[in-house]
Amino acid sequence: LGTGKIQRISVSSAGAQADGPSYNPSISDDGRFVSFTSAANNLAPGDINRVPDVFVHDMLTGTTEQVSVSSTGTEQNRSIAPPFAQISDVSGDGHYVVFDSDATNLVRRDTNGHTDVYRYDLLTGRVSRVSTSSAGRQGDNDSFAPATSTDGRVTVFESFADNLASPWVPNENVFAQDLPTQSTLTLDVAPDGGPRGPEIDSQLLQRPAVSPDGLLVAFASGADNLVPGDYNGTDDLFVRVITPPTTTILQAPPATTSSPRPVVEFRGSSPLASYGLCDLDGHERTCPAGRPFRLPRVRRGHHVLTVRAGAPGTLFDPKGVTVGFTEG
Repeated sequence: LGTGKIQRISVSSAGAQADGPSYNPSISDDGRFVSFTSAANNLAPGDINRVPDVFVHDMLTGTTEQVSVSSTGTEQNRSIAPPFAQISDVSGDGHYVVFDSDATNLVRRDTNGHTDVYRYDLLTGRVSRVSTSSAGRQGDNDSFAPATSTDGRVTVFESFADNLASPWVPNENVFAQDLPTQSTLTLDVAPDGGPRGPEIDSQLLQRPAVSPDGLLVAFASGADNLVPGDYNGTDDLFVRVITPPTTTILQAPPATTSSPRPVVEFRGSSPLASYGLCDLDGHERTCPAGRPFRLPRVRRGHHVLTVRAGAPGTLFDPKGVTVGFTEG
């Protein structure tokens, strides 16, 4: 900005100008990496799919890389159907790029036939799908418009899918996934954790934004029950605080029982507790608030059961719990 110099970044590594339009740029914090979508076919070697793709240009080295590819380098077999366009976001540290795609060949077992959100690792070339539930289920409807935190840990996106996280209401919802734990959270919820109200005449296909540290997410919504006193009857902008998942060990009192059926009861103050699942010992069971979880038969000895925050089948919660008991 100090020099006022303008540089074109939608060029090939050899400096050739694009033979098609380029759009939707995103830039890393230090300005080195720029991701963008382009319908050009000459920006990277092997681009023969004849659909728009996502690219990253390195301002330091001058190289341009096609990133809407699988982990083996296979380019996407579909882009985003018009009149919409692929959206990408490069992490602030320049390590990851998230993007949406209609492709079915970027990851294994992509059989949902819907738009998904993916993350590309610029260091390893590995691609993973982001728009999944905490249990790893693929979305049953379109997910799109991603944005990511500086370190690429938290990715937020919009989705019409009803199986990514609870609660869910018709039309699009805002989700966040914590990638290391692969836990997915619904963001546009009421103060008590329940589902948001209906969005009447709201603008569809909004794009959320996430703060650099991944703890704050801004989004638009026409719901009137996200905050108290919302009576204006129109779309508003909101910011949701995300508590990063951690695992803590709670000291359990020593216990010895001769009962053949020991019972461990999990309680929580969250109003969403009844929506959660307890995934213990490989057995996924519903855990309505206040009801015990009965363990399968176990051998004698000391046993430790761990419920990891954000683990598949568990409620997204900032605390994990370790419980110990002795079967005598």
